[in-house]
Amino acid sequence: MNSARFQQILRRTVMLPVLGLLLLSGIFVWQIHRLTVAMYALDYSDQVATNVSKLLRYSIDEETGLRGYQATADPQFLQPYFDSGSKIAGEISTLRSLLARNPDQLARLQRLEQTRQAWEAFAQKVLQLKHSGGDANNLELNLQGKAVMDEMRERANGIYEAEIALRNARSSAAQHFSNVITLSSLIVALIFGALLGIYTRFQLHNVSAAFDNSLKQSRLRAEELDESRQWLQTTLASIGDAVITCDAEGRVDFMNAVAEQLCGWTNQQARHLPLETVFHIQNEYTRQVVENPVTKVRRMKTVVGLANHTILVSRDGTEYNIDDSGAPIRAADGEIAGIVLIFRDITEQRKSQEAIFANEKLALAGRLAASIAHEIHNPLDSVANLLYLLARDPSPQEAANYISLARQELSRVTQISRTMLSLYREPRSPIPIDMKDVLESALLLLDRKIKDLGVTVVTDLQAVLAEGFPAELRQVFANLIGNAAEATGPDGTVRITLHPLAADENPALPLGGSIVHISDDGPGIPENIRTRLFTPFFTTKAEQGTGLGLWISNGLVEKHNGRMEFVSDTSPENHGTTFTVLLPTRMVPIAPLLSPSPPKS
Repeated sequence: MNSARFQQILRRTVMLPVLGLLLLSGIFVWQIHRLTVAMYALDYSDQVATNVSKLLRYSIDEETGLRGYQATADPQFLQPYFDSGSKIAGEISTLRSLLARNPDQLARLQRLEQTRQAWEAFAQKVLQLKHSGGDANNLELNLQGKAVMDEMRERANGIYEAEIALRNARSSAAQHFSNVITLSSLIVALIFGALLGIYTRFQLHNVSAAFDNSLKQSRLRAEELDESRQWLQTTLASIGDAVITCDAEGRVDFMNAVAEQLCGWTNQQARHLPLETVFHIQNEYTRQVVENPVTKVRRMKTVVGLANHTILVSRDGTEYNIDDSGAPIRAADGEIAGIVLIFRDITEQRKSQEAIFANEKLALAGRLAASIAHEIHNPLDSVANLLYLLARDPSPQEAANYISLARQELSRVTQISRTMLSLYREPRSPIPIDMKDVLESALLLLDRKIKDLGVTVVTDLQAVLAEGFPAELRQVFANLIGNAAEATGPDGTVRITLHPLAADENPALPLGGSIVHISDDGPGIPENIRTRLFTPFFTTKAEQGTGLGLWISNGLVEKHNGRMEFVSDTSPENHGTTFTVLLPTRMVPIAPLLSPSPPKS
């Protein structure tokens, strides 16, 4: 049973009894309201009976006051008469309001008021006779007044008795209704309780079954998860690359055997330690600490790789050239729950590359040997001829001229030999260099080749200082210039420019540097081979090329934290290729470097 079904059963188990209780409560509230109305009617009848009783009492007081004054002529007896008259008027007004919804009682009250008016007329007549000295004690007149008062009392008693009868009927109805409510409530409660118990038991049985099913599925998933975890750990422990997993805060969670060997920490020792403590990496040349891949993943939230020429310093001080990548581990909500770091030891690979670089240098020296020998042979022949002329006893002015020419030729030989030797004499750390001198020395080495190919070289070189390894950069530019000369062919033109780049002028060099363009007007590079130019052993020169030149040149540029790019056009109107080399002012890691991108249009 899935979670949605389980939740549905729970909601039904809770909601239906709640709705039933609400309905039952509504019925009880309605019945209680009806009982309250009945009780209110009883109170209403009690209030009517009370007011009628007061009216009767006040009428007695009024008649007593009038009779007393009639017998004694003492005005003090009139005060109760007048007080009772106003009170009787108030009680009649109250009764009129109370009996407004009872037509029968209201009719009786109206007849009472008529009788009351007759009594008031009798009383006024008696008062007038008494004041005028007439016979206020006339028997016939007093019998008439007594009859009116008796009639008024009788009508008041009629209202009282009718209201009492109505109250008794209402009381019986209220009692009956109360008994019905009590009995029906008990019956409904018993029936509802029984139904609720049966329904709840049925639903609880479903919930229990659903819970057991969910619990069973949870156990199965837990077992599968544990089995998957064991399988994953076994896989990670068995693969040839080093693997380190970290939590979202960058603390080590797992290291496989290869990572333990390279880092010098066991999995138990490194667990919960910050990755920087276990995985200590530096730049191979500057020895500056490289940004930790886990920190970079947390900052960029994507897969990242190490900068070039990164070394891992093991716990015992052993250094390894490594290549790695870090990737985020995302939770179900997309947030980073951890980071996995995969790296491998490329020390032997680097040694192989260095051997290839050395062989390429020897190959370059071999290719240049004939050209350099010719370049050296010509000035040496000139020196031999000048010495022959000096042996013929020339004049002092001629001798001085011959010696000056000999010195110029020997200086050219020295410059060529120094340039040749610089291919193999390399400092161990980057040194300040003049990029203009590097390019000019590369042109000097290729001078004979360029002349033999019939290529015209146009330069625009500005003095730009940089930091690096001059022999490696000379090899890069000699390779690029040689390729450009071969691509353009006889009567072609190669243009070489060197300009400084200010800080932030190019995103690849935020601290500034230099930019070199080497352009030819050759046929261009076909689009189908452009993506393979920087792969090793790929060549378009058949047996004359090794396929290592551009690959090695690109590696050397990246070693200097630079970037190499190219654009090419094969159209008849604007054919040609331009290689661009960007080099920073200082050899420090600036930004992740990419392999050369496809040509830009």
